[in-house]
Amino acid sequence: MRISRQTEQNVTGFLVQFFKALGESPEIQIAYTDGDPYINITGLTGDGTFLTRDQTCLSALQHIINVIAHKDHEGIPAIITVDVDGYVMRQREMLKRIAIDAALRVKREKQAIMLQPMSAKARRIIHMTLKDYPAITTYSEGCEPQRRVIVDLKK
Repeated sequence: MRISRQTEQNVTGFLVQFFKALGESPEIQIAYTDGDPYINITGLTGDGTFLTRDQTCLSALQHIINVIAHKDHEGIPAIITVDVDGYVMRQREMLKRIAIDAALRVKREKQAIMLQPMSAKARRIIHMTLKDYPAITTYSEGCEPQRRVIVDLKK
């Protein structure tokens, strides 16, 4: 779902001011992936604060951006993804490959596969990638932070 031009300007304006306060002046691009808004920030010169393994800072920034967007345009069903140097998109593509490889292995070996523990966001990508995959089902087991996706044959 497209966001309004005004919302794009408000979000971009916030990001420009935010990074200016940090002494940065990155390039901010808004695009749409799978129909949902996607912001990629490039050209940061800092210490990599936004690209930590757990993505805490990037997730917090994404939350703020979504609060701004939803304040401007209540009822936006889409979540705006915020990315730095395409990192999130590369992670998403890697998880999709893992999901498809697991599904092919399950079909070939005729037994369930338990994937490594992963975040709720990562598990969702696995589930969504395989939701329409013929003869394959997915579900999660375990407790955080050891919760895992199980890829299995449909019964």
